[in-house]
Amino acid sequence: MTEDGSGQSGLYESLIPPYQQITDTNRGPIALVAATTFMIVTTLTVTVKVYTMYATTRKLSWGDGMMMLALVRYSRR
Repeated sequence: MTEDGSGQSGLYESLIPPYQQITDTNRGPIALVAATTFMIVTTLTVTVKVYTMYATTRKLSWGDGMMMLALVRYSRR
């Protein structure tokens, strides 16, 4: 446990910036870039799928609604 600046020993360590140098033990920047890239690709895929479904049938199915709900829910984490 480390000092949190308030004079008390805390459970949480101070936050470090997300853009750091990549070392043998720190792969955080690579994980951040990979997660961001996959989220962008997923968002584009869902958007195109929902758009084409609505443009061709003028209605959406339950699966489309659940897919949009899952995308919104997990993109807020």
